[in-house]
Amino acid sequence: VRALGRRIGFSEDVLSQLPEGAGVVTLFESDELELVQDAAQAVKVLSAFLFGLVVVLYALAVYVSGDRRRTLRDCGIGLSVVALLVLALRAIGIDTLVDLLDRADGDEPATSILHVGSTLLRQIALTELLVGVALILFAFLVGPSRLARGLRAFVAPALRHGVASTVIGGLLVFAVLLWIKPGGPIDGWIIALGFAALCVAGVAWVQRMTTAEFPHMTWARFRELATASVRPGSDPTANGGGPSTDG
Repeated sequence: VRALGRRIGFSEDVLSQLPEGAGVVTLFESDELELVQDAAQAVKVLSAFLFGLVVVLYALAVYVSGDRRRTLRDCGIGLSVVALLVLALRAIGIDTLVDLLDRADGDEPATSILHVGSTLLRQIALTELLVGVALILFAFLVGPSRLARGLRAFVAPALRHGVASTVIGGLLVFAVLLWIKPGGPIDGWIIALGFAALCVAGVAWVQRMTTAEFPHMTWARFRELATASVRPGSDPTANGGGPSTDG
């Protein structure tokens, strides 16, 4: 404040009348700040560890399940629900801490610090929500519905090129996730490689299905089937993408 007063042109006599600590906003006392820093560090380490543990346990549950598609869908729903709860609890926790601090100089500085300190937790929750929604959509894609079969028929021609198409497709899916992700755990290169491997494995799953269902599917054949699908009650994908058997 004194430096600003000198720049404006106030005399030293006027500036000397300012009380000590004028213009200083106290956000946290030293012991409170240390507590907040320790809590933020603990949340950072624990959140990353638990996130990786959850991913491993869900992957194991899907692997040993008798109905992997349904288990995968349930995992996606569980991740999405937990992520929404974490976001809600974070908001409630910040409001509660601000009320407990009860600063005479206002709540905005403390609220800003708590928001910044819990940014990683928010990023992890948003990433978890993204993964959960992706799992739900993937479970639908490999499901028995007519729309899912139509989508698999659409991608079947692109997945006819063996391992190359699987890897490229998985990396494209991973690139989309990176593009829309909110940050957080995927920023680590080890976890990012794990996510990329999961994306490739998912595309390989779809490739195995499309190879069995549509062994003869081509883009030209898909357009033909799409045109035929306008007939009421018809299921153009039921022929596996092979030549038409109509009269």
